[in-house]
Amino acid sequence: MIRRTLRVFGGLLWLLCVFAVSGCDAKDCETSDNCPDGMICSETGFCSQVSCTSSVQCPIETWCNSDVGQCESGCLNDRDCLPTHVCDAEARTCVVPGCRSTQLDCNVGEFCNTLSGQCFSTGGAPYCRSCETKFDCNSGSDGPNWCLRMGGSSQTYCGVDCSAGQECPRGYSCGRVRTVGDVTVAYQCVAPCWEDAYQSTGSGR
Repeated sequence: MIRRTLRVFGGLLWLLCVFAVSGCDAKDCETSDNCPDGMICSETGFCSQVSCTSSVQCPIETWCNSDVGQCESGCLNDRDCLPTHVCDAEARTCVVPGCRSTQLDCNVGEFCNTLSGQCFSTGGAPYCRSCETKFDCNSGSDGPNWCLRMGGSSQTYCGVDCSAGQECPRGYSCGRVRTVGDVTVAYQCVAPCWEDAYQSTGSGR
């Protein structure tokens, strides 16, 4: 009698374990086709509510993971970021961009290295340096840089050659240098050197 009771109890215990395990393993779906409209089958096999189908439905600095229908932190492209940031697509993170334009992103007298995203100074070039002759603008030699009087100023300043299409730094433009007879003799990077903004450039003094 006792043995029979133990067998019955053991059988019931086994059935209980089977139902318990199968209950834990039960899934709502295998694919999203098994879910009601507006829901998607998650990676865990349960139907979940779709909160987005594209990133335009997500808050700023988040993106829509269409596989799960949910907004996630980060970005896929620049549109997911603040206007002052760009998307690092590899890291899926919004970051402050480096420089992309000399004239838009750098300080007066600087260039933009678009590969590194860093602005750099003009170094030893004689932009806006005071001069008396062109030799002062070419390290004592008869080089391509000219000593110019610009904008009616009584002071004379160095221009820097741009006749071969060289880029001028922020705040400078490539202009024609002409003689009294209006003959073009050179193209130089020039600026209103008498203004305060140009007096503090690294090569100006």
